[in-house]
Amino acid sequence: MTYEELRNHAFTKAVFEAIRPMLTAHPEYFKRYARNREDVPDEYEFYLMRVGNRLAILLSHCEQLSHAIIFMSTYRQTPIATHVGITRAKHLRYEIESYVVRT
Repeated sequence: MTYEELRNHAFTKAVFEAIRPMLTAHPEYFKRYARNREDVPDEYEFYLMRVGNRLAILLSHCEQLSHAIIFMSTYRQTPIATHVGITRAKHLRYEIESYVVRT
C-alpha cells in the first residue's frame, strides 16, 4: 500500500472526520486542550484525540519512509565504502533500521 492509498483509506478518513466536529466546535481548541486546562475531556474525546494523534504520526512516518528512496538516490559509492562492502542497498537498510529505532 502506498502512502497516498493509506492517506486516502476509509479508516483514515473516518478518524479525521470524527475529530473534525470536536475541533470546529471549539474555536479556542489549543487553549482548551493545553496542559493546564480546567475541563478534562470525556472518555470519547480522549480516545479520539489519542487515535487521531497516533494516526497523524503514523502517516507522517510513512511519508518519510516513502521519501527515503529519493533521499538515498544521491548516495555516492566511494572506494572506501566499496572496500568495506557498503552498497547502496546496505546503506538504505541501515538508514531505515536507524529510523525505526529512533521512533
